[in-house]
Amino acid sequence: MSLNLAFLSNFDCITNVNGKLRLVFNDPERYRDPQVFNPDRYLDTPTHKAEIDPTLLAFSVGMGRRFCPGYHFAQSYVFLSAAQILSTFNVSPPKNDAGVEVVPPADFDMGHIS
Repeated sequence: MSLNLAFLSNFDCITNVNGKLRLVFNDPERYRDPQVFNPDRYLDTPTHKAEIDPTLLAFSVGMGRRFCPGYHFAQSYVFLSAAQILSTFNVSPPKNDAGVEVVPPADFDMGHIS
């Protein structure tokens, strides 16, 4: 399979425009201490105004014409799926032989849940 690049001969130069996502998500004017892991920055408290949630910026799913057409569908589907699971099942920690709930350790795992 070969790629025909004859149409490029009409252009003097080719320009590739990429969004600078690292600059957007690490903007010190938008996020105080952007390199520090602080999930509380998205909470609105009496002493601190909530910062912009980067998932609302949606740059990770494209920009402009290249924006993912299924983004809003996927967000709604994940929310409705989680809501349905939580309303249908009793989600709680497992119980030991004495009937006491045993909270599993919150260890980091590189695996997948299936």
